[in-house]
Amino acid sequence: RLVVSTPSDLSNNANLRAQVQPEHVLACLDSNSQLETRLAMAVAAPDLVHQKIATHAVSRPSSPAVLSVNGSTLTYKELTDQARYVQGVLSSLGIWPNDIVAAILPDGPASVPVMLGTSGCCAYAPINRNVPASEFVRALGRLRPKAVFCERSMADVVSMHGITPLIVKEIGCGQVEIEGYDRSVALGSMLCPPDPGQIALILQT
Repeated sequence: RLVVSTPSDLSNNANLRAQVQPEHVLACLDSNSQLETRLAMAVAAPDLVHQKIATHAVSRPSSPAVLSVNGSTLTYKELTDQARYVQGVLSSLGIWPNDIVAAILPDGPASVPVMLGTSGCCAYAPINRNVPASEFVRALGRLRPKAVFCERSMADVVSMHGITPLIVKEIGCGQVEIEGYDRSVALGSMLCPPDPGQIALILQT
């Protein structure tokens, strides 16, 4: 479960401090943000896939988590780091659990950290990149996402509808760069798990 508190609440509340381990501290948003500065803490939820992957990233960091058809791999540690990077980008945009973020990306390893990181923050809505342009536009209208992960070729279409495009470039097996965001935005020291009752995935049928 996700506990949200102001820094003063944490410093003044001994019972709250006792429940939160240092490794559960995920982020303290920039005080210059329009959002009130908050300290977000996750109390481990071991049944969530995010927590299982985060556990593997500690216990077996170099083991392969994602395999590509050409034989290259993404380790659990690398997958966790990539997903934390995605979560940091979304946090910097003020994305919250009730929001929707869409993606229109090629099938392949790059979509894995995008899906994992996004579903830990908000609802993730993948869109088939082979749909006609008119259907893509209708999907944007139905979903009304706050942002869309996409390739550069789709960025202008996304922007025309008043939605933030997040341009993804794959630089290795499951290793992605999001244009305009460096890796310093990655949240905390561990992967942020979602609220178990939060909508994680929206499928277009």
